[in-house]
Order: sequence, then C-alpha cells, then structure tokens
Amino acid sequence: MVFLLGLTALVVILLTIRAGRRSRQVRRELVKAGLPGELVSIDTPRGDLGDLRQENIVSARYGISGRPDRILKTATGIIPVELKSGKAPRAGPYRAQLAQLGVYCLLIEEQFQTVVNEGIIEYSDRPITVSFNGRMRAWILALIAEVQEAKRRDARPRRSHKLAARSRACGFRQSCEEALR
Repeated sequence: MVFLLGLTALVVILLTIRAGRRSRQVRRELVKAGLPGELVSIDTPRGDLGDLRQENIVSARYGISGRPDRILKTATGIIPVELKSGKAPRAGPYRAQLAQLGVYCLLIEEQFQTVVNEGIIEYSDRPITVSFNGRMRAWILALIAEVQEAKRRDARPRRSHKLAARSRACGFRQSCEEALR
C-alpha cells in the first residue's frame, strides 16, 4: 500500500514537472515567433500547458462567443492573436480574418473590462498588427447586427466561393442548397 502511494506521488510529481516544461517551451516558441508580451491564454487541444488557460469567451451583451488562438498582455494592453497557417496576403488580411479578430477584440474588452486598441494576425511568414479603432468597431457591430437579423429571419448564408474543401467544412453544409461536392 505504501509502495502504491509512493508510486502515485512520483507519477504526479513527474507529470507536474512535464507540464511546467511544456508551458515554458510554449512561451519560448512565442518569443521566437516575435510576439510581444506575456501569454495569458492559448487555444490548444493539449492539456499539459501548466498555468496557461484555454479561454472561451462568451458575451451576453453582444450575443457572440469565441476563443482567440492567443491572448497576450503587452505594454499597450491585452490583445488577441489569431494564427493563420498560410502566408500573409499581399493586399493585407482578408475581410473575414479582420472580422474574426475584431470580434475577439470586443470579447476581450468585455471579459477583461479593458480597452483593446489592436490585435495581431500571425501568418506563417509574418505578423500583421491591426488597429481596433472606432471605424473597425462600428463595422464589427454592424456585422454582428446583420448576423443576428439573419438568424431572426432564419436566413441561410449564400456561398461566396468556389472551393469544395471550404464547402465541405462549412457548418451550414447539411442545409445548404449551394454546397459544392
């Protein structure tokens, strides 16, 4: 019995050490990537990140929710970081990516009771810092209102692309009359 308790304690200690090492490794990778500030939250399926949290944020005020890939605390405040696997578009971030980042800015403002002035879209080749100013805020709020109105009318979105893989991954695929095969 004493042997089993000792073995269990040893396993718990080893797992705790491993989690601490993994947490430090993730932080080192973020520093290498050039992301500024202290990591507050990380969205990952792995559960061995020590004191880092996965932050799913829900806003009753706006009727939205989301989980930024990263939340950083910097000298200028708390900011969301959205990771993209592809290279940065030459003309700048796509509108959908800007909308996603803008929603995260609103969510963080409400969750942390702070003002968010910017967010980062981290592409495979470089990060792009996006200002979250009055113009972007108004655009995001208008998009949220448009989506809520579409939900109220039970409207279905129209396909805006010709990509079969994107169509297969769509959450509306089952009820979509425009789904690509």
